Amino acid sequence: MTTLYTIDGCIKCFQAKRYLQEQGIPFQEINILKVPEAIPELKETAGEVVTPVLHDEATVLIGLNILNYKQSIH
Repeated sequence: MTTLYTIDGCIKCFQAKRYLQEQGIPFQEINILKVPEAIPELKETAGEVVTPVLHDEATVLIGLNILNYKQSIH
């Protein structure tokens, strides 16, 4: 499952979410302001608490690097 960590009011988060939707890439969004218990997982995944972060089995992308994401086909 592809996970996108976001926060409210973040333009980069909005752009990342819109990109994934436009590309037809399924993802689970976790807003760390609404689900603060996900913060330790985000910190472990990205090395810091930052948004947006996209994480799948093989990839961790931060910020607008998400706009280059291509879903791997398994």
